[in-house]
Amino acid sequence: MRYNTRIFTVTADGTGAGSVVIDSSNFGGQSFADARRNAQVTIEGLVPATARWAVEMRAPHGSAWVLHQDNATSADLILLAGPNAPLFESLRVSVSSVTAGAVLQVILTAWEREF
Repeated sequence: MRYNTRIFTVTADGTGAGSVVIDSSNFGGQSFADARRNAQVTIEGLVPATARWAVEMRAPHGSAWVLHQDNATSADLILLAGPNAPLFESLRVSVSSVTAGAVLQVILTAWEREF
């Protein structure tokens, strides 16, 4: 099994919010849907303790973002994995209530599903 890990940066704006979209354009040209990939998402630098983060996904050839998990804390890990997990083309990781100007790291590990 081959794991592919990438780190993305989110800088919170003046209101303490920010987001990053992860798709084939910034994930090495690899399509999540074509390879039926699993994904594990974590975040580092989420402060203060009241800060939260969320993961949304967009279906292959879709245009709408669908919430997968919200209200996550710094202790959480979010998975889109397993044979019954939804197929997705891209992910959007958003932060809220963080310190304005904070720089956070989103760590995404992807691997192919086994059936």
